[in-house]
Amino acid sequence: MAVRLWVAGWCALTALASSLMGQAVSALALQQRLIDVFEQNKDAVVQVKAAYAGPAVSEDETKEVTLRVGTGFFISREGHVLVSASRAAGSDRVWVEHKGRSYAAEALGHDRLTNISILRTLEPPAEFSIINIDTSLPRPAIGSIAIAIACPLEFGPSPSMGLFTGIDKKIGDKFFPAEYIRTSISVDAGQGGCPILDVEGRLVGMSVASIPDLDGSYCLPVDALSRVRDDLIFSGKVIHGWLG
Repeated sequence: MAVRLWVAGWCALTALASSLMGQAVSALALQQRLIDVFEQNKDAVVQVKAAYAGPAVSEDETKEVTLRVGTGFFISREGHVLVSASRAAGSDRVWVEHKGRSYAAEALGHDRLTNISILRTLEPPAEFSIINIDTSLPRPAIGSIAIAIACPLEFGPSPSMGLFTGIDKKIGDKFFPAEYIRTSISVDAGQGGCPILDVEGRLVGMSVASIPDLDGSYCLPVDALSRVRDDLIFSGKVIHGWLG
């Protein structure tokens, strides 16, 4: 009887140890996947800085300059960069910083409704990567892992992880121009405009709005992002559909 109890206990401990080891291996695999996604996409992410000149503040017409900082990412080998319109629209001068170097840029167009702007670097970096916009991807499953790569404050590209938490057409009485994907990732302090990726490293959307009450954010999905990109590149503006 004692032998049978000892064998049963040993089998239980072995099963528990095997289960814990399997969980540890799974956690390490997920960790490595997150590292891989960051390494594959970090060279496409830039910090965006835009200068806005205010009214003259002295008799010699010296103007006070306001600096807005955000995140953007390369989407073409020609140096096109997606950024937030709230960081670039109406600026007197805009540039991007990539691996510690500054690159002058020109604005091709802005869409304040979706909070998207397109910039083109006048002389792109010698080496950089791009993030592809694949419109064939389905919406992410609610509860799946979301990965953002952004430039918070004055830091370089940095990863953060959260979840895809919903797909919404409105918040309160405000209707969105397209379905927005809600995430649990905060995009404050210069992180607005960052790419939101899945665990395969595929672009799911671009962050366009913060949700302070939930410590989360909304991103514009790739299908809508693609339409805005094309309109801004080819005509400099977006004509949204409407119901009369």
